Amino acid sequence: MNAQAELLFRGLDASDMAVMCIDPVADQVLECNATLSDLCGFTQDQILSLPVSILFANQFPSLVAFSQACMEKKNSYTNELSLICADDTTRSVEVYGSVFEDQGRVLLLFTLFDTHYCHKLRLDADATRYHRGGLMEWKRIEEVFSEFERENQLILNAAGEGIYGVNTEGVTTFVNPAGEKMLGYAAAELVGRNAHECIHHSHEDGSCYQMQGCPIYAAFHDGIVHQVGDEVFWRKDGSSFPVEYTSTPIEDQGRVVGAVVIFRDVSERREADRRLRAALSEVESL
Repeated sequence: MNAQAELLFRGLDASDMAVMCIDPVADQVLECNATLSDLCGFTQDQILSLPVSILFANQFPSLVAFSQACMEKKNSYTNELSLICADDTTRSVEVYGSVFEDQGRVLLLFTLFDTHYCHKLRLDADATRYHRGGLMEWKRIEEVFSEFERENQLILNAAGEGIYGVNTEGVTTFVNPAGEKMLGYAAAELVGRNAHECIHHSHEDGSCYQMQGCPIYAAFHDGIVHQVGDEVFWRKDGSSFPVEYTSTPIEDQGRVVGAVVIFRDVSERREADRRLRAALSEVESL
């Protein structure tokens, strides 16, 4: 036995993998380790006394084909072999084979793994990979939405028009700084409350404005954009101001889930129009 083979054989028992060295021509097991003994239930001496073809459950054609593949390619793999066990059962195994030479003999080193155990390891690895991939994907989506939310917040904060949102119950979901300033409410005072009851409850003459007749309310029921230019909103202090507004329905997967209202205070325009009409009237009277 050459030094390389002797070193290899001495290392078999130190391996936690089931390993056997065979002479394919003699159909003989030359060396095996304790892990292989644990796998099949035979003692190491019993394994060494059995022909390789018997150990592999009389699967002679498959064993020959695999051994030939190992010798031609220098190494090979199969999951088509079964190992006979001491209790007369068989155990499916995955086998990695490699070639080495000892004093002119071509020998094969087989490393065996229980197929069911390997399958479990692969499932665990797949689950870990999918879990890790899922977490990474969720993190990516979260980052995208966080960035989207941040950009939207910047737009809302920078907008000169008042902007607020309502759900299908008419409850305020957000309001931007310009809206807070015009209405005299802090966002926290409006969010969670019915917007119509807070800022749109009455007509300009003080008469009650029923929510069912409100275009803002209509937008999240009929799914149509509503534009209005001759109404008033009411401030927290009880005063009102003329507004133009657009109420746009919000859809999620084809279902209306609320509306976004964009409004502007047109007091200055109204005053400018009044002055212009007064000036024209004065000119006409001359």
